[in-house]
Amino acid sequence: MRKAQNVVKINHCSDADITELFRISKVFGITIIDYDGSTVHLEYMQTENKNDDLIILLKRKFVNRIEVTRGGSVAVESVSISER
Repeated sequence: MRKAQNVVKINHCSDADITELFRISKVFGITIIDYDGSTVHLEYMQTENKNDDLIILLKRKFVNRIEVTRGGSVAVESVSISER
């Protein structure tokens, strides 16, 4: 199965939210690539189904506060074609 990279930005985080995101990252093997007082950036690479499941979890937990950037062969292909 192909794996795809996702980067998720969670905005307006409280201290409790940041603690919860660090817990989630340990459980799911997610890398926290950056965080400050109110924003956390997560990066992970899984199969499409696992990525979708994690996004659903994060959307439920952090309603209207996440931004998702998906990578993978489809995203890379669209960039390659548009640059030709």
